[in-house]
Amino acid sequence: MLPQQRGPLALAIDIGSSSVRTVAFDAAGHQLPGIDHRERYRPEITADGGSMCDPLRIRALTAKCVRKCCEKLGEALVEVQVVGISCHWHSLLGLNDEGSPITPVYMWSDKRSSEEAFALATEVDPVVTHLRTGCRIHSSYWPAKLRWLKRERAEVADRVTMWCGLSDWLLLAPGVPMQTSISMASATGLMNTATMCWDNTLMQHIGIDVGQLPAIVDRTTPIPIDLIHPDLVPAGLNATWYQAIGDGAAANIGAGAIGKDRIALTIGTSGAIRFAGARNPDADLPHGLFRYLIDEETEVIGGALSNGGNMMNWFGNLSGMNDPKIAMRAAAEIAPDSHGLTVLPFFAGERAPSWQDSLRGTITGMNLDTAPVAIYRALLEATALRFYQVYADLLTFAAPEHEIMASGGALLQSPLWCQITADALGHSITALPTRLEASARGAAVSSLQAAGIIASLRVAPDTNGAFAPSEAAHIIYRRARSRLEALERALTIWEQETHNDG
Repeated sequence: MLPQQRGPLALAIDIGSSSVRTVAFDAAGHQLPGIDHRERYRPEITADGGSMCDPLRIRALTAKCVRKCCEKLGEALVEVQVVGISCHWHSLLGLNDEGSPITPVYMWSDKRSSEEAFALATEVDPVVTHLRTGCRIHSSYWPAKLRWLKRERAEVADRVTMWCGLSDWLLLAPGVPMQTSISMASATGLMNTATMCWDNTLMQHIGIDVGQLPAIVDRTTPIPIDLIHPDLVPAGLNATWYQAIGDGAAANIGAGAIGKDRIALTIGTSGAIRFAGARNPDADLPHGLFRYLIDEETEVIGGALSNGGNMMNWFGNLSGMNDPKIAMRAAAEIAPDSHGLTVLPFFAGERAPSWQDSLRGTITGMNLDTAPVAIYRALLEATALRFYQVYADLLTFAAPEHEIMASGGALLQSPLWCQITADALGHSITALPTRLEASARGAAVSSLQAAGIIASLRVAPDTNGAFAPSEAAHIIYRRARSRLEALERALTIWEQETHNDG
């Protein structure tokens, strides 16, 4: 019997945008110490805005993670009753008539379809489309990517008989009919969140039919083990597998942020702030927010930032400040917004709340005295200020008295970033344990609930203290936010005029 083991075990597979990991949990949602494995990978980034990964490599890494975790479980492997999967939202993959990949996996961060998103927004009503699908017309989503592929990669796109997400293909054995979960489909930008079916209007504009898309099923639909790709099933693993859910949905579940009184905030490679509650497709949706789904009953409303740990790693490598602990200590010596810089943190593109593909990272106010640590601090603050802009819209859905549950390695490993975020939001944030993998825990809890082992998705995790906001710092950041918003408005006008001139 392993330490902390309580009842049946769950194995979670978490496929992120920079790593794959497997983690074992007990039936109470406690992570089993030492029973985990991670394999990192790096998407291919191209100068024209491309962001791709090799699906075969991701499957191989996933198989290795599952195998290593099962080896660590030893005799307790027989106690694993369910396997849950979390996968990054928005990925797109094209398969041929044999079910083999003939495209790379196009990541959410692939910006090459920006022009197609702009064109599509002139052909359909973007406001109505947003309300119907829960997604803005944007390069992150399938509609723009599919149009771009048909225009720029026609020789390959014409051979594709099935378009799917990474997890849809990765899990299944060859020849098995393709399925995707409501959760994964809801974040493609191609699903009607009211009917939970593929959207006919958008399919017509893109030029694809429903036969080229996976069947949509609920997350509680089990996948018979003989339909799972054999590479993923080591000897002795005789568990029930469940459909993948989106990493953001899993992070809310893993953070215990289900219900009006809890909001989940995550900063890993990228960032997001989300509310999860009863599905209400008829409710108004603010311009800056998305509406995705966990399942038939539960929706996830929030906003995603394209820049988080990826931006800080980029600047660390660029400036030589690539030891986060040293950089954070130095940045902590700088008073809030005392550096004289205004930053638009769009170095990996922009999503919520403006969803303007053309905007890029901008730093103003520099002079010959500006030190790298000042820029480092300004980047941390700008990300927190961007979160506030999304949080303000999210308050429409949350209870007046609510907790903000914080997760994600990039955030939790930096007490300074946690404090800056609390100060910028003007609300305390509750930190989850640094070692806790919220998305993996959410996948485990989802599968345990689907199997009837636990009754609810709301299973509170352990916490690791709270960061209370400083009223004085919040007032300072409110003024900084006004500068950021003014700079964004000015650059938006400039970008639009430049686009029109072109």
